[in-house]
Amino acid sequence: MRYAANLGFTMAFARLLAPGDFGVFGMALTFTGLLLLFKDGGVEAAMLSHGPIVEDELIALGSLNALYGLTLALGCAALGPLLARLYGEPRLALALLLPAGALLFHGLDVVPGALLLRAGRFRLHAAIEFTALMAGLGTTLALALNGAGHWALFATEPMMAAALLIGHSIAAGRRPGFSGTWQRVRHFIHFGRKVSLIRALGHTASNVDNLLLGLAAGPVALAFYAKAFRLINLPHEAINWPLSRLAVPTLAGLRDQPAEFVRAFRHFNLTSMALGLPCVAFLLVSTREIVALVYGPQWGEVVPLIQLLGAMGLANTFLMAATWVYLATGTVRRQIGWEIFNIIALTTALAVGLRWQAAGVAAAASIIYTALRVPSLLYCFRGTPVRLGDIGAVLWRPLLAAGVAAGAVLLGRPHWPMTNSLFTMLARDGLLFIAAYALGWLLVPGWRQFLRRELRRPAAA
Repeated sequence: MRYAANLGFTMAFARLLAPGDFGVFGMALTFTGLLLLFKDGGVEAAMLSHGPIVEDELIALGSLNALYGLTLALGCAALGPLLARLYGEPRLALALLLPAGALLFHGLDVVPGALLLRAGRFRLHAAIEFTALMAGLGTTLALALNGAGHWALFATEPMMAAALLIGHSIAAGRRPGFSGTWQRVRHFIHFGRKVSLIRALGHTASNVDNLLLGLAAGPVALAFYAKAFRLINLPHEAINWPLSRLAVPTLAGLRDQPAEFVRAFRHFNLTSMALGLPCVAFLLVSTREIVALVYGPQWGEVVPLIQLLGAMGLANTFLMAATWVYLATGTVRRQIGWEIFNIIALTTALAVGLRWQAAGVAAAASIIYTALRVPSLLYCFRGTPVRLGDIGAVLWRPLLAAGVAAGAVLLGRPHWPMTNSLFTMLARDGLLFIAAYALGWLLVPGWRQFLRRELRRPAAA
């Protein structure tokens, strides 16, 4: 539902707003996204991987995160004039006031949202998040229709944050409270500090391309690249981030049961790959038609960038595997070293690719992201019951099926009657792709037993 909503609203925004508006938003997002990673100080991850928590600790954690939110909001508001001078883009000076408001709401929302996840109320949590997403996207659509330009894009996050706070607080039955006895939650703070550092390093690694390209080529080139990156990464965001809300608390509860831990780990990764791989594969074989339908004819330069980013998109279907293990086993300190190495390698590759502007950056990003995926997993799995073979065991079947489906579309397309309707072409190719993907699973004997074994519900934590 999130995937469909994002796709549908993106189609509208691409036609209502100019590439320059998206470029301005992309310039700010590199920095505001980093601030958003600190909105909970890593406390949510600490709460999900912790045992019982008493009421005094919850009040202290809530007040601590409210202070985090206020501090980050003030920093975000002050960042606007600095970014306006850095990029030479005066529109940024006031635009960051909106994400500053979002940070205030997020700070208050951490404890109610985490309590729903700790209680295993995943469906209710997902429903609240989807409702908040629709509120944010709906606000942006209304503003875009009224000619608000870049302001429409900056309005999404504060509206979403306000809706999340209201929904989570009502569902969890909590009101904001204050307590200065933070000594009681020192262990949460220490764990959260390491999680926040890892998030900051990961965000830096995933946004250094935007920063370099924005400084070197300006907002329009950045807008084309950002749109390509967004579309190729949409299956990962739509599938893996919500899946993480189930994976982390479930795996954390099974860390003292190695066999169940591994089986649950394979379960979540198979779900991610079986859903994500066909989405990315279909995007790569129907790139031109999808971009024309989703973004419109003025975004044609996005097509070759998506194709260059294709390998990264496929590898990102199991991007969260390492993060799940680090958080669930409490070994996030080891992750810091890898993230620092990742930033150095990525920045070096992107600096080389920057010579060819957006195309060079896209090619460099795809190569380095893909090349580092296996080493990152080997480093993460050391000292845990998980092995690289556990990824391979659940990867090859959906990868084979996605390859069969992509081949069927490419071979069948020349034999279809010509049509000028993009929707008709995509519907026709999509039906063929789905049928061939199912056939790809059926080609390998034992698929029923495989799915029955791998997708069995994980043991209760």
